Amino acid sequence: MRGWAKTCILSVAAAAMCLAVGIAMTDLLFAGRSTPQLDATISEYTGKAVVFSAALVWWGACRKRKRAVGKLSALWVLATLICGCGVGARTHEVADVTKSGTIVLNKNTGQGPVHSLLVAVHGKIAGTAEMVLTSDGKPYKTEKLSGDVAFRWGGDWYSDQAEIRYTPSAVTGGYVRLSYTFTD
Repeated sequence: MRGWAKTCILSVAAAAMCLAVGIAMTDLLFAGRSTPQLDATISEYTGKAVVFSAALVWWGACRKRKRAVGKLSALWVLATLICGCGVGARTHEVADVTKSGTIVLNKNTGQGPVHSLLVAVHGKIAGTAEMVLTSDGKPYKTEKLSGDVAFRWGGDWYSDQAEIRYTPSAVTGGYVRLSYTFTD
């Protein structure tokens, strides 16, 4: 077997192990419950596993050809992964689920241009409500809430903030929590 093929196989195995360890750790932390934080963590580990795999393949290719610049760039990618290149999810809790309100989500300070947004919502309410993610002041995504609440919105997003309108209808109590990540 050629050297680059071994490197590819090893990098895929290392990426799979990184992903498996990440999922196992988050499963232990969240005790089998599906939460927005768990979903965001698994997404982060999946991304890191893919980049880790690509960096190892690049390292192997540069090692064979003895390219110093390639080795340094691969080392930089690996160091960034180890130090944690993911921004991580931020959270917000609806203060009073019985009252209408607008939730404004912002990217982290110092974060680069935004390319996507992931919002995971969970909770439990007595009654019904509606959440609307708006884009340029117009409804973009809508979700009806009642009883146990668990849903995700995600996709391309090119704004530094997102606005969500929460409108309850005869809600007498409960809680709604959001976990969100702007990806650059």
